[in-house]
Amino acid sequence: MNVTVTLDIVRGGRSTPVRREVVPGTRIRDLLREIGQAPEGCAALVGDRPVPLDLPIEGPMLLTIVPTFSGG
Repeated sequence: MNVTVTLDIVRGGRSTPVRREVVPGTRIRDLLREIGQAPEGCAALVGDRPVPLDLPIEGPMLLTIVPTFSGG
């Protein structure tokens, strides 16, 4: 059974919510790649706490994703 993950991608004073269904055990890193974000250039937070990108998703969660480089 899949779980729902909501990613709130925060950039330049605005946020873009993205919702995905994933198989339990999917790593945050893999989910970021799936939605077109470079994991190496992002910070992931649950609430105000940073979490490792290799954290397996085991249940529904809300992640705040902060891209950390501008690509310029």
